[in-house]
Amino acid sequence: MAVGSAQRRGERLPRIAASFRQPEVEAALDLLELADLAWHDCYGPQELCLPPDVLEDVLVLADGDLAALARPSDP
Repeated sequence: MAVGSAQRRGERLPRIAASFRQPEVEAALDLLELADLAWHDCYGPQELCLPPDVLEDVLVLADGDLAALARPSDP
């Protein structure tokens, strides 16, 4: 069964809230939603979002920095 973006956002909230400052949590979730869309465009229709291991790698590399989280989306 496919998981919707709102459910995925809710499931990610605790992990993101633990990694980013409170004022940046919603923006971080928004950026991850964009990453999910890009992932789906590249690997869909079977893959709807970032796999858990890729998501974890992205968050580790961002290290709580919103700019670092956004950087991979720079052309």
